[in-house]
Amino acid sequence: MENLDAPTPNLSTTPPPPFWNSVLKFGLYGGVALIFFSLATYVMDMNMMSIVAGIVAFLVTLGIAVGTGVLAIQNQRTLDGGYMAFGRAFVIGALAIAVAVLLYSIWNYILITVIAPSTLRDSKSSFWSSGARIFRKMPWVKP
Repeated sequence: MENLDAPTPNLSTTPPPPFWNSVLKFGLYGGVALIFFSLATYVMDMNMMSIVAGIVAFLVTLGIAVGTGVLAIQNQRTLDGGYMAFGRAFVIGALAIAVAVLLYSIWNYILITVIAPSTLRDSKSSFWSSGARIFRKMPWVKP
């Protein structure tokens, strides 16, 4: 019981340091990692409409996002003195992931509208040719 009664080291009257540096730093790292992954799938001309490529892309993107949040939280926890409240950690992780996704979205917009406008058309035709046959039977769906 002595562990429960011991005072928490970081409960002083001084406020914890601001977390925006950690959020922006690791959000930028995560955004760059997502952009490199997107660029790699574009250069390799992967068919993202196939089941296997979709699952791989989902898992890689999820791993980068979770890694971004975890690294931002760990960095800020170190700066805070080793202890952090759950709410503060949640906000830091969510904001770091939001920054990464914002950068990734800007990159995808530039890719689809400026660099390779035919990508969207090719993805649509790839979708209809790679297994969306069940949708053709639905009267409200038009390929």
